[in-house]
Amino acid sequence: MKPKCDETKLPKWAQKRLADLRLRIQRLERLREAHAVLKDREWFVINGPVDPGEFPNDIIRLFVLSQNSAHAVCSLGQGDTLLVGRAERRNR
Repeated sequence: MKPKCDETKLPKWAQKRLADLRLRIQRLERLREAHAVLKDREWFVINGPVDPGEFPNDIIRLFVLSQNSAHAVCSLGQGDTLLVGRAERRNR
């Protein structure tokens, strides 16, 4: 979406309001995309560290354990969120 006027000539409060509205639209679009994927699934989230200094380097590392070894899957920093959607199971 290209603006029809030069927004830099608007008052600062109007520029900030437009930026806030664009951010809100972007977040709503992301929620709509997540809902499309998760609407028929069970889901949960894993949040990164909340308190600074809670973990070394403020990073949580997640691993998958197999019979022989552990493999790093991802790391979560402060403010990160991992969204996990479970596959639909027909026979529970």
